[in-house]
Amino acid sequence: MRVWAGLVTAAAAWLGCGQEAWAAAADLPQAATLSYLQPLDLEGDPSTALNLARAQWNQAPTPESGLALLALLLQIQPARPAQKLQTRSLATAMGVRFPSQPLVRAQLGYYWFQVEDFRQARADFFQALRGEIWSPQQRRNLYTALANAAVAMGDLPGAVEALRPAATADDPEMVLRFGRAQLAAKQRPQALASARRAAAATEDPALRQQAEELASAALRPADDPRAFRHLSQAYGYLRHGEDLKGLQAFEAGFALGGGKAFHYADAGYAAKRLAKNATAAADFRFALELEESAPAFSASQQFGYSREIEVLEREFGAQVGSPYQAGALDVWQFAVEGFWQPPQWGYRDGRTLQFFLRTFANLRNGSAGAVGPETLQGGMGLRYKPWASQNVVFALERLVAMGHKASDDWLVRTAYSLGEGTDLQVQRRWWPSWQAYADVSWYAQAGRLLASSEGRYGAALAIEGWQELTIAPCAVAALEFDSAAQQQAVGAAGAGANVRLWFGQQRHRAPSSWLEFHWSYRWATADRGQGPVVRATLWL
Repeated sequence: MRVWAGLVTAAAAWLGCGQEAWAAAADLPQAATLSYLQPLDLEGDPSTALNLARAQWNQAPTPESGLALLALLLQIQPARPAQKLQTRSLATAMGVRFPSQPLVRAQLGYYWFQVEDFRQARADFFQALRGEIWSPQQRRNLYTALANAAVAMGDLPGAVEALRPAATADDPEMVLRFGRAQLAAKQRPQALASARRAAAATEDPALRQQAEELASAALRPADDPRAFRHLSQAYGYLRHGEDLKGLQAFEAGFALGGGKAFHYADAGYAAKRLAKNATAAADFRFALELEESAPAFSASQQFGYSREIEVLEREFGAQVGSPYQAGALDVWQFAVEGFWQPPQWGYRDGRTLQFFLRTFANLRNGSAGAVGPETLQGGMGLRYKPWASQNVVFALERLVAMGHKASDDWLVRTAYSLGEGTDLQVQRRWWPSWQAYADVSWYAQAGRLLASSEGRYGAALAIEGWQELTIAPCAVAALEFDSAAQQQAVGAAGAGANVRLWFGQQRHRAPSSWLEFHWSYRWATADRGQGPVVRATLWL
């Protein structure tokens, strides 16, 4: 065969590429290269071909001539010690001379891998991947080669990172390979997630079966005494309130492949107390995955972990409300609010910081009050909940007039609330439910003080066959203070009911949204608090 054609074919076979990629990588056009290397029958006179290739390299050290000589040295008597030394020297020289040639670095990577210099092979594969000449299949091969070099060095986490860019949704086979690397690195939760992704992305029964086998393997803890010692040590730290050391001990046990469902759940709570929200959510989620294969939790525990995940992962929220109060006020309003809770530091073990925007307007305002767009009021501000154990919230808001009947002002608010039984209780058909709140608002420029409080006590009943729908009859008591009113303080009491529908539930994540309708009738000490109160609220 001809030397040039043979060498191009050999190089292409190494990488799985065609002559087009070879030509695209070259500094010189193919015709110019052929003028340096005459067609020869490699099998007929290998020594002549080798001498000619050396002469070409010495005369014109280009990527083509260097790769041609490298291929010949590997083809012709590669086991000779002197030739091994020549080959290594040539590969080193090419790496120095052509540091930014992707095809050269790829071929050198394969050479260094062959001679078991895995560190250099890894460096060359990494540099080769920075080139833009590769087809999707070639790039996939290079990612695999980079991962193999990391494995050969004993760097299993490095192999995971090498495969990460290639593990995309349109390549389930690569996602599966990525998951296997994660399992080899003892990253069980990540390996399980990759197995699920691969199974969802493929129609191939064989590949889906492999994904299911990987998932099963990820759910089985390793029987490693070292892992058991770390996990046991974690509880010792937790008993003494040392959450950071406890979490580190848990993670050391997990890194050795150990850990059952309750280990991950307890690690999740330790991470939550340390405000490591992403870690906590991941630990709770994997605890629930393990629970499915080996049941260990009650229904209330499972729901509690799924609620923790929902709270830890929330960054945005919105509320739409439409309250109506009859009596002398006869006021009906419509309000919309959206908030952003910054990731990581917006939620710190029950302490929250939120930035919000809101707007509201009157839809009805007595017999002659202003309604509609002219009452549109805007506001923006922040609120902060500084204590984990007490639901006290401080807020500062700038009110902005959007309608000419609205006002510009600064609003300072403090709110406190407490309650029990307001969330779903998946293990019960009915349960006691009560809540109370107090809110104090100061309008700085207007010099107006508003304060309100309300308490409800009753029981929530879940609709059979539809646990997310609850009805809660309740007794109601309320107190209101308005420094601008003729009768500043008003008290009221009555009875009513709440109907709430929860929705937005996901796998291992509790429902995050609800729609509530409240109705009550109240007897009050002043006309403005007398009569029916109706509220519709959508929480997203």
